[in-house]
Amino acid sequence: ETAQQRNAIIKRQLISSIVLWSSILYIASAIGYYFMAFPPNWGERLLHAVPFVIAPVIIYLINRSVNYFLQKRYMTYGKRLQDLHQEKKKVLDEVIETESFKNAKELLER
Repeated sequence: ETAQQRNAIIKRQLISSIVLWSSILYIASAIGYYFMAFPPNWGERLLHAVPFVIAPVIIYLINRSVNYFLQKRYMTYGKRLQDLHQEKKKVLDEVIETESFKNAKELLER
C-alpha cells in the first residue's frame, strides 16, 4: 500500500463521514422541525424553510473545502518527499564518487 493509496482512502473516509453525519443531522432537524414548530401559514413556512434550503449548499461547500485542503496538503507532502529523494540520490552519488567502495558501503549502512 503506497502513501498515495493510503491518503486517498483517508480522504474518501473523511468526506464520506462528513456527508453521512451532515445528512443525518439534516434529516433529524427537518423531522424535528416538522413535528415541533411547523408554522400554520405559508409565509412563515417559507421563512422557516430557508435554513433547510441553504444547509445542502453549506454541506457541499464544506466538502469542497476539505477536498481542496487535503489535495493541496498531499501535493505539498509529495513534492517535499520528491525533493528528499532527489537530495538522497545526490548525496549517494557524491559518496560513490569520492569514497572507495568499502568506505561508501560502511557510510551507507549507517
